Amino acid sequence: AEYVADTVIFFIAGVVMAVRIFSNHTSGSDWGKLVLLYLALHGIRLFIVTLSWPILKRGYGLTYKEGLVLVFGGLRGAIGLSLALIIEDTEDVQDTETNADRVVFHMAGIALLTLIINGTFMKPLINYLGLDRVSKAESEMFEHSCAVIEAKLEHFVENELKPDRFLGDADYSVVWRYIPVLSAQQYWHRIKSHKLILTQREKEVMRHVNMAVAQRRNPNLDSPPKGLSLSWEGSWTSDNGDPLPTARRERADMCRLS
Repeated sequence: AEYVADTVIFFIAGVVMAVRIFSNHTSGSDWGKLVLLYLALHGIRLFIVTLSWPILKRGYGLTYKEGLVLVFGGLRGAIGLSLALIIEDTEDVQDTETNADRVVFHMAGIALLTLIINGTFMKPLINYLGLDRVSKAESEMFEHSCAVIEAKLEHFVENELKPDRFLGDADYSVVWRYIPVLSAQQYWHRIKSHKLILTQREKEVMRHVNMAVAQRRNPNLDSPPKGLSLSWEGSWTSDNGDPLPTARRERADMCRLS
């Protein structure tokens, strides 16, 4: 219903504006005022965001990049157009025809400009500011949450399922395969802790990945390094678990395979 109402309002406002553009009451100064009004609205939003900055920085906080998006993201739409159309039908407005034409023209013009300019350039702005990429803090929070969930799952399996007289004899290497994996780290943790037993095909895939990673580091290598395996963190580890230097793309390779 909301979508239909918005569509009807925008359609009516578009028709009315098309008529007002060519009316006798729309002059060149109205077009100049429309541009100034568009800039003034962004200036007002910038002033309000700046004034509210001490409050917006509290809690989760707001970076200057997010504040810039907040200023640029102000679109004018159904509510403003509805009020403009109401004014057009109000008989008490002095010099009704002229004022109504200008109100609808400016309101519809602002809605059109924000949709064309702000709506079109919002995505490039977000990409340019880097807000479409996961931050280091968000990545660490996600990994920590996955680790907590995995620990709770392990506790539940070890202390609730395995002691159960009906479920204790289950093949838990199969059970772990049906428990969702939220991240590549969880997947590798289950393999390293022998909760998941790899099939022959999975071992073959692992061997090919190890070979590909080894050849990336050393193009003249014909077989994977002996005594080395690819850890869940995407780094080479020796038999005693000590990390070895490596390239940083192994983890992405295994994420795609897993």
